[in-house]
Amino acid sequence: GRIAQTLPGYTGPAFGAKMATATPREFSEEQLNQARGEATFLGQGSKGSRTMSASAMAPQPCTSVPATQQPPPTATPSPGMDAKAQAAAELEAAVAAAKAEAAMELQAAVAAAKAEAAAEMQAAVAAVKAEAAAEMQAVAASASPVAEVT
Repeated sequence: GRIAQTLPGYTGPAFGAKMATATPREFSEEQLNQARGEATFLGQGSKGSRTMSASAMAPQPCTSVPATQQPPPTATPSPGMDAKAQAAAELEAAVAAAKAEAAMELQAAVAAAKAEAAAEMQAAVAAVKAEAAAEMQAVAASASPVAEVT
């Protein structure tokens, strides 16, 4: 420190800072706004986050989701409907109701089968564990370190 101060090129401790702030800078509003956008402080206002937020706010094309299950048609007799058409509508409604009931019964049967299989698996695992514990006790009893003294 002291040696550097004695050298001929030394001009003071804050010369660079004084020169940097000696003349105030004049920036246009566009330059200031651009600098605000480019400034990165913990990722805020960076070019990447600006483009990501811009693309996130952009309108997206609407994708229509088709209905997976349509409600069963109900037989509603209209005034202009003849007996044949009314019978066909009633038959169609009965078929739809029977299909729905069959699907419900099938789901219930599958759930019951899954529960039964899970119970069987648990019982089998418990039996294997009990058998292994019994074998371990038998091995421990047969290999007892205490020898009988005669």
